[in-house]
Amino acid sequence: MKLRTRITMALACLVLMAGTLAGQAEPAPYITIHYDRIDPAQMADWEANSKQWVEAFGEAKVGKEFNWQAYQSGFSYAWVGDMPNFAFLDQREAQNEMLAEKVGAEKMAALEAGAAGAVVEHYNEIWKYEPGMSYLPADFSPAGMGAISVAVVDVKSAMGKEYRELVEEAIAALKTIEAPVNFFAYSTPFGKGSYAFVSFGEDRAALHSGPEMGGLLTEAVGAEKAEEMFGRYMNCVAAEEERDWRVRPDLSYAAGGEMMEQEEPTEEPTE
Repeated sequence: MKLRTRITMALACLVLMAGTLAGQAEPAPYITIHYDRIDPAQMADWEANSKQWVEAFGEAKVGKEFNWQAYQSGFSYAWVGDMPNFAFLDQREAQNEMLAEKVGAEKMAALEAGAAGAVVEHYNEIWKYEPGMSYLPADFSPAGMGAISVAVVDVKSAMGKEYRELVEEAIAALKTIEAPVNFFAYSTPFGKGSYAFVSFGEDRAALHSGPEMGGLLTEAVGAEKAEEMFGRYMNCVAAEEERDWRVRPDLSYAAGGEMMEQEEPTEEPTE
C-alpha cells in the first residue's frame, strides 16, 4: 500500500468487514472505503508492497482497529473496513500512537516508501448500512464468497422518499417467493451516488448466472404490477453504474480481539 494515502486510511480507523465475510449476515452500521487506481506498469511492485503491509501488521500484532478487506477490479483496488459510528473517527490520534509503537517508525517509513508513485488516483467514501432496503435469503451466508457486484444509484432530487418506498416494496415482494438473490443496501453520506447495493457470489460467473430482477418481480406480483414498478424506478433514478470486484484475501489484514474503547455514538454529520 505504498503511500501516505494508504497509511492515512489505516490511521482513519478502518475496521474490516471480517464479520460479514466470516459468516455474519448483518454488516456494521457504516463502512469506510478507500479506492486506489494503480499504474499498470507498477502493479506487481505495488502488490508486493501491499503484502508487506499485511505481514508487518501481523508480526506486530496490530489490533482490529486497523483491519481491512481488499477487493480488486482491473487496476483498481478498494480497501473496506467497518465503522460503528462517526465518533470512531475521532480516535485517530490514539490510533496513530498505537500503530507507531507496535510497528515501529523505521518499519513504517520503509513500508510507506515502497512502491512510491504507483497510485494514480485515490479517494475515500463512507457508506451507511440500510437494513430496510437490503434483501438476504434465509439461508444466505457471505462466507467463502469470492466476488461482489456493486451497483451505485443516483436518485433524482426530491425523489428519495419515493425511491426508498419502492425498494422496500420490491423487497416485500421478493420475500413472498423466497427469491434466490442477495444484496446489502447502503446510503452514501460521503461518496458517489445516493445508494449502493452490494451482492455476493462465489465467483463472477455466479454473480451473473442467477435470475433477473424483472423476472422475479413478475413472478411475485404479476407482469402488470412489475411493469408499473419499473416505471416508477425509472422516474426516480438519474443514473446507475455497476461494477464487479473480486475478493483479495492475500492483500487483506484481519486481527482478532476487541477494538479500542470508543466514545458514545454521535449523530451522523450533515453536509
